Amino acid sequence: MRFLLIATMLLSLASATAAASTLTVEGVVSPAWVERGGARMPLAVGMQLSDRDRVVTGGARRGGRHFVTASVSVDQKSALAAYHALRAAGYPAVVRPVKSDDGTLSYPVRVPNLGTPQDAAVTAAKLKALGMPDATVGR
Repeated sequence: MRFLLIATMLLSLASATAAASTLTVEGVVSPAWVERGGARMPLAVGMQLSDRDRVVTGGARRGGRHFVTASVSVDQKSALAAYHALRAAGYPAVVRPVKSDDGTLSYPVRVPNLGTPQDAAVTAAKLKALGMPDATVGR
């Protein structure tokens, strides 16, 4: 009887440990990523996380005054390609056309709402590493 009690306790402990080692993502505030096995991927609702995963978040916050301009394109197609690349990487990118004095349009692609200049500088460096060499910090 004593052996059965110990076995039951060990099984319940093992199942509690297994349950505690995985989590399901229920909500995401962008930008957020999961680092798993040396690879980084955007964090998504419904994703299963293990105890070896590392969740990394960016500096975006509501009302942040700083931003990073990832690229400025003269054609909408290039701007949308940059926008989709940033979104796929987990950044809350936006595109807002700007009309110059001579009437031409440009399409800056930005990561807005960064809380501090340091958040913006770190984000710009990460975007440069992603292949956007013209990423610049703004306020």
